Amino acid sequence: MEASRGSLQDSIRRAWEARATLHSEADRADPLQNSYRLFHGFHDGLRGLNIDRLGDTCLVSIKKPLTDHLPAIQEGIEACHDFERIVVRVQRPHNYNPRPLSVTALAGTLPDAPVEVRDNGLRYLMDVAAEANPGLFLDARPVRAWLLENSAGRRVLNLFAFTGSLGIAAAAGGAKSVTHVDSNPAALAVARQNHALNQLDIEDRDCLRGDLYYHLPRAAKSGRTFDGIILDPPPQRPRSKHRKPRGQDYPKLARLTTTLLAPGAWLLCFFHRYERTRHTYEEQVLSNAACELEVVWRGTSGEDFPEKDPDQKLRLTAFRRPGHE
Repeated sequence: MEASRGSLQDSIRRAWEARATLHSEADRADPLQNSYRLFHGFHDGLRGLNIDRLGDTCLVSIKKPLTDHLPAIQEGIEACHDFERIVVRVQRPHNYNPRPLSVTALAGTLPDAPVEVRDNGLRYLMDVAAEANPGLFLDARPVRAWLLENSAGRRVLNLFAFTGSLGIAAAAGGAKSVTHVDSNPAALAVARQNHALNQLDIEDRDCLRGDLYYHLPRAAKSGRTFDGIILDPPPQRPRSKHRKPRGQDYPKLARLTTTLLAPGAWLLCFFHRYERTRHTYEEQVLSNAACELEVVWRGTSGEDFPEKDPDQKLRLTAFRRPGHE
């Protein structure tokens, strides 16, 4: 989609005005929320461009063929708000890969440390200059709110934990225990920092590095159960000796995780691959589960991630195993 300098600036202004409620909270002295999307690709006016607010930092993610638009983008942002810095992450034009081609400061300077952001009253670190994902998926804000309300007294297992934001929301919501599992030790190190930032206790045994396709069967064999399991597999998993990289392999993941559900426990699933509908994914979970399940909640991303097609938004479904909690 082509955009002239003036029309792109107008699109940024309209997108900014559409998020007035979020701005009002973020501009408070001690905000509960100051991290959210300011401009969302095609829906807001330019496919391949996303702009996020991260406290006093503005983060622009843009496909390489669109970089000629950066002067107009900067002017559009600065007309809306005086950010401390504007950081640009240039992404590959076609394939999905979170590693940017470059990270530069469009205004101000690159931070020499991760920036702290607020989400649902909790604090998280985001490394906007990192070569990988900065550390917090903003579209998951509604599910972090759900976890705050539905985790009290539960033993929660956070799979594909990344930097731990979902498990931290569960812990802040009163979870009895939270165990993070991820294959990336650097991400788990950030999870520990995020726990400390929120004054939440964490021990080494709460952050497990490993391949869950190997560890979940062992946990089931030992008789372990959980009262809540968060299942957030990325769109494409790397190859390992335990499975082929076929994306979100929900038939197998459903079998592995539901063997660990205690009566009354919930299983919270993220469905990222847009070539499949939510209904298709839910049927995969229900038909492959090792126990009876019922759907108890469906969610999606917030108003700052507008899409006309609901199957192009984040799809979240919570299932519950019947029984006493």
